[in-house]
Amino acid sequence: MRKVGLAIVVMAFGLQGCAGAVVYGESRKVSRNVLGPVVAVELPTVETAMATDCIIKGMTVVEVLSLPNSTAGNQPDALRDLVREVATRQGVGECLAAAPQVAG
Repeated sequence: MRKVGLAIVVMAFGLQGCAGAVVYGESRKVSRNVLGPVVAVELPTVETAMATDCIIKGMTVVEVLSLPNSTAGNQPDALRDLVREVATRQGVGECLAAAPQVAG
């Protein structure tokens, strides 16, 4: 898993100009779709789209680039653990606290 993630990072940043940014941007979109349902369950009182953005902002570049190509999307426990772990990272809690709250 780490080798694949590293290869993706090397490939994305090895691309010239906008191509690397496009790969990263598309990886963020896919990650948002994969993580959204998990975030909705794990953080039910925070607006899901904003909470998902907070989680993705707290992820490393390697995590963002490797998530769409990993099997984590088929492993709900792994996704749940990732969301919980990222939520504890510096700055993510503040982002989540600032996000709109919803009735739970």
